[in-house]
Amino acid sequence: MSFKIPTLEAYQFNRELPSGRTKPCVLTCLGERSKISEHVVKFRSAVNFNETGLTCELVSALLAKKLELCIPDPSFISITPEFAESVSIPRISSVIQASVGLNFGSALILGGSSTWPVDKPVTPFLEEDASEIIAFDAMIQNPDRRTDKPNVLSKSKEIYIIDH
Repeated sequence: MSFKIPTLEAYQFNRELPSGRTKPCVLTCLGERSKISEHVVKFRSAVNFNETGLTCELVSALLAKKLELCIPDPSFISITPEFAESVSIPRISSVIQASVGLNFGSALILGGSSTWPVDKPVTPFLEEDASEIIAFDAMIQNPDRRTDKPNVLSKSKEIYIIDH
């Protein structure tokens, strides 16, 4: 199984996500043949260890893909100085300006996805998936997925793991 990581160019700032220590944002991005898509972007200036932190995120995402875990498709997001200057919210603009270059992105899951509620038990239908996620987190030594912070999106009968 091979997977090509697309490089997209940030085109439009949409919004900051309401949760997450690194304050990821949703951006509209341009891909090949001017294809437009929305991505959740982690900016390297906001992540622990900057480029190393984003590299860990990328390697974990690719490993999850290889293990056939359900994750949003990863991508490189190119931030230009012009894009960074176009963001009008000063606090966010400064983070983006300090992140000019390549950053880590994940395709935005559309169509009724939501964050897994903290108090919702795992259904019998998803027990095997949950066990695989726990094993994956143990393997990559991810301390960030906990009962009080599941970092899981649910959509219909699928669960997507995020934030590795």
